[in-house]
Amino acid sequence: MVRTVTRRLCRRSRAYIQNTLIVGAGEVGQLIARKLVNHPEYGLNVVGFIDREPKTRRGELPEHLTILGPERLAEVVKSLDVERVIIAFSREPEDALLVLLRQLRGFPVQIDLVPRLFELVGPRVTMHTVESLPLLGLPPNHASPVARALKRAIDVTVSALALIALAPLFAYIALRTRLDSDGRCSSAKRDLART
Repeated sequence: MVRTVTRRLCRRSRAYIQNTLIVGAGEVGQLIARKLVNHPEYGLNVVGFIDREPKTRRGELPEHLTILGPERLAEVVKSLDVERVIIAFSREPEDALLVLLRQLRGFPVQIDLVPRLFELVGPRVTMHTVESLPLLGLPPNHASPVARALKRAIDVTVSALALIALAPLFAYIALRTRLDSDGRCSSAKRDLART
């Protein structure tokens, strides 16, 4: 409770909010902007986009979010006091994007990269490197043998307990059926045969 109240108070504080610039005004960049605008509790205030060839605006993006060319990056970071830059997909060639990233390294900004296959990346993703190449690890989708055995044990236990709990009801239904009929299974066929 105290943690929740403290978080809410901090998030309302101006010191908590970071001015955020998105590099790439394509579908992914605009999606990120919409999510950040709709969820101010993240503490990221989107100030605009950097993109040479932006896509048409989609959804409910505020009009104040300007889209400027990459040549204005340094000016925008300084003038808008940008503290965080999110690199989304853009049509910039990789070498031009690397130039932008190197330029950003000269500023005290947090840089976040959106992975290409972000739809597959979930909360359990791991990050590791191979010879300084970053790799995102996606955990296997199947359960371990221990987890499968545990699930099987729980399933059998719950089923057995349910059968034991319902046994009196089944016995009552069987007894009522026996008392209400003559006990033969094929009495309907014999009645039809008599007519």
